[in-house]
Amino acid sequence: MLLDSLLVTTENADTLKVKYTLTGDDGYFDGEVREIPVNPFGIEEAKGVFMVLAKDTTFTLPGASETGELHISATADLLDVVKGDLRNLRYYPYLCNEQLASKLKGLLLEKQICVYLEEDFKGDREIRKIISKLEKNQNDESGWGWWEKSRTSPWISQHVIESLLKARSAGYAVSLNERNMIDNLTLGMSVASNDDLIRKLYTLKMIDANILFEQFISQLEQSPDITAFQQLQITELKQLCELPYSLAELMGKHSKTLFGNYFWGNETNDRMVYDNPITSSLCAYRILERDSAGKQYLPHIVGYLLEARTNTGWRNTYETSKILETLLPSWAGIPAERRKPLLQLSGPLNATVKEFPYTATTSDTSLLRVKNQGSMPVYFTAYTRYFESHPKAVDSVFEVSTSLWQDGKNVNILKAGEATVLKITVKVDQPAEYVMIEVPVPAGCSYDDKAGWYPGEEYREQFRDHTSIFCNRLSTGSYTFEIRLLPRYTGSYSLLPAKAELMYFPTFFGRNEARRVWIK
Repeated sequence: MLLDSLLVTTENADTLKVKYTLTGDDGYFDGEVREIPVNPFGIEEAKGVFMVLAKDTTFTLPGASETGELHISATADLLDVVKGDLRNLRYYPYLCNEQLASKLKGLLLEKQICVYLEEDFKGDREIRKIISKLEKNQNDESGWGWWEKSRTSPWISQHVIESLLKARSAGYAVSLNERNMIDNLTLGMSVASNDDLIRKLYTLKMIDANILFEQFISQLEQSPDITAFQQLQITELKQLCELPYSLAELMGKHSKTLFGNYFWGNETNDRMVYDNPITSSLCAYRILERDSAGKQYLPHIVGYLLEARTNTGWRNTYETSKILETLLPSWAGIPAERRKPLLQLSGPLNATVKEFPYTATTSDTSLLRVKNQGSMPVYFTAYTRYFESHPKAVDSVFEVSTSLWQDGKNVNILKAGEATVLKITVKVDQPAEYVMIEVPVPAGCSYDDKAGWYPGEEYREQFRDHTSIFCNRLSTGSYTFEIRLLPRYTGSYSLLPAKAELMYFPTFFGRNEARRVWIK
């Protein structure tokens, strides 16, 4: 065996192509071309805004950052905004059961839009694939957890069942054993917690179970510790079961934003996945939409939900799918000819925009003046994206550190061919749910052993350039995770920052700093 090495360098290419050939004296010829991706040292970051520009709105926007460009887009048709959010759902890289269900709901909504716009839909195969995956991931309790066949999570199970029932209603073959589901759901209902009992009742109602809903709703109402969100859910359950409820009581509990839009829920719960102002307001929207006396309030809730949207969309896949499935039917029914806005741009961009959607980019750092002169709202996005070549540590939510170990010693110079452990330590100041830890792998290393499970860990996925570790809940304290690597290629490499974030609220995160690693 003959081993040889060749130094290949580049200044700014994003891909290297290496070609090698073999020619024999007898005329034999063989060869191969390999593409090697080249990622720069650092991380890409973005910041921006999403705004609903009402009639006669004027404002001034900061120009491009010194390290990037200003990207703007404007649309007069909310369906264009929605289509972008549906694409984000469709191509989200992780596939836990919640995200599979969200993708499925998104694809079904995308199909509805295509029918409305008389366009071809090309996602049938993907829908069937997701249905099959969710059916396979159902656990022995006839429910679904966060990952594959993990222990049942009531809110995730409800979300999955909703998506599968929607797929069945749309004409897709779905295998659901409702009898087994009813048997498992009705166990322990009389002693279930308020949250669990509410989820069970929602799910049982979805699958048309024949149980005494009024009895269990009465049980909930007699509970001394009902929360505001649970009270909203009880009102919706009453409505679904055709029991008396009070619309006046519901409307008496809403709050107003600075712009006069309506929302329900406690803002201090903003980091709870299924109990926060978004989910509470969606629950109120559904109740009001079903009641002819409540439809007048719906535009104010839509306004709040749009206020909550950022330039990259809503906060997570669950929230996005719930918002879109609730609001899309009313959006799709607005005729396109009613949308006649006029957008005036001045400064680094000078344009009178009459045709939408509109996109533009400028590297000018001066202020941009934006004015909506039309009679209809414009949905406006502006953001700068830039590459941070020296990312600093962030420890406001999580404190993250990494270290490399060979032969039981903490090292920064690795020996090629010797088993290595990449340790990640995450310090948690306050209890956190649904945490994702992304750990880059140095380019000169491959995986030595992909097995691994550590306290707090629910699931992990290994990619060529990084490992993602998922934790259902991390209590206050310090947690260490390990990734087993094998250094293979000598040289100097980047170890980019490891990051721990709340998966459903990614603006809450912590990371360490980037550094260099040597392999000899």
